[in-house]
Amino acid sequence: MSSASSARSAYRAPGGEWAHLDEEARDLLGARMVRALALQREGRTDDAAREYREVIAAAPDTHDALHMLGVIELGRGDLDEAEELISTARALRPPYSAIEHNWQLVQDARLARERALPEHLAEKALPILVDLALAPRVSTRSGSADAAATEPYGTTAVHLIGRVHAGGYDDGWLLRRLSEILDPNVVTLWAVDGDGTEIVGGRRVRRIDVAIGSAPRGGTHVFVGVDFDCASWIDRTIAERVIVLCPPTAPTRYLEQLRAIAHDGTRALELVFPSQAAADRFGRGHHVMMPPLEFVAPSAHAIVYEQQPMEARASWPVGIAGQDQQLIGEPSDLDFVKILASIAGQLHIYDPGRFRYALGASRSTRFFERTPEALATFLAGLGCFVHRADTWWQDSLGRELYGAMMLGVPVLCPIGSLHAERIEQGVDGFIYGSRAEAQQQLSDLRRDPVLAQKIGRAGRDKIRALADPSAQARRYKELIVGTTSAIGSTVEWIASVA
Repeated sequence: MSSASSARSAYRAPGGEWAHLDEEARDLLGARMVRALALQREGRTDDAAREYREVIAAAPDTHDALHMLGVIELGRGDLDEAEELISTARALRPPYSAIEHNWQLVQDARLARERALPEHLAEKALPILVDLALAPRVSTRSGSADAAATEPYGTTAVHLIGRVHAGGYDDGWLLRRLSEILDPNVVTLWAVDGDGTEIVGGRRVRRIDVAIGSAPRGGTHVFVGVDFDCASWIDRTIAERVIVLCPPTAPTRYLEQLRAIAHDGTRALELVFPSQAAADRFGRGHHVMMPPLEFVAPSAHAIVYEQQPMEARASWPVGIAGQDQQLIGEPSDLDFVKILASIAGQLHIYDPGRFRYALGASRSTRFFERTPEALATFLAGLGCFVHRADTWWQDSLGRELYGAMMLGVPVLCPIGSLHAERIEQGVDGFIYGSRAEAQQQLSDLRRDPVLAQKIGRAGRDKIRALADPSAQARRYKELIVGTTSAIGSTVEWIASVA
């Protein structure tokens, strides 16, 4: 072996991990380890995995190679392989925080997969539930389901039922938006939580309390989501028509709550979904309505993406929505997110949840609380937004995704998302089928600002046409009330925001 100055790498495995190798072999393996780690940081996990496996083939007790390969397999979803690799690595050295954290991520991922099994089974039952328990709506005036779909409900009182303390999450936001869109003269807001003193959309909310006879009676009942229990009071309500707005949530929850709301088929329900992909999970014949989005108004000091000179975009943060709205736990894709951050140079997280603990020490990461004002500022400062959803029921109404598009920020969306159907690949956004594909798409956008602006501009034009505020208000008015005569100043106000 030549002098140390000509060595390929300064990396050497400690202890006796490479004791059986001569110095030249150690130097070669050290170079492989350095190369593997660089590839892993760049998101080229397949190439990195090959390097780690070459090292392990030559020196099976290389702790760092076993550990890092286990992290890669965890990211790929091969939990058995990840567990075996990290377990082997743990046995070679005393415990330390990084490997213990990754070991726990494997266990959490395995537990999450076990918990998801009932959801996958319940998902298969959703169309059966709709066919058997949710009768088609038949008009009490004509006896015809087809006629009922076109008859106006302009004189019918509307009762919006939902959670007022859902924070900035989808069902709480949707309740507020509908209260703003619909005519206040025909709408009553009912809360399944709170104490009845809350104000939503400028209106006092009534608390459902069957003990004192406080419950919606008559007219159209609109359930905003199903993430609440209604079994104790649903039989005390009387409805001429029942509509359920269906944000993504667990299939087991839908099985339980839709049966309760429908009284096992004695009360007909109309289901409304945010996309066709969501509606298809429940069979045929349902309403598909784009969420009633607001055009995001960035702060006075923020510059909309398309207005920023290309040479001025030295800062190019990638943005994600951090907190799973339905399950508070350790993020399952932390390594994927770290790779996205390394490609972009900066990471912005809206509603960070547990990401705050995992990335709180990172100087290149910025956190934004879940508030309407913070959402606008978060979106306006992005170079790209990456939507993430492991399953359709862990998806969202897409407010962050569509909000980014409204501002001309290019977006990446997983192929399994409920919102992928509204993105044309390579034209107004990117659809990725794997994390490696997302990493490559992000790298392409980062290197090509002209492409990023072109994609962002096309996405902006599409979503502003699809989510025109006055048109959206009219559609929801027609669906719920049945006429457009009473939209009035509410729609004019929404349109003025645009």
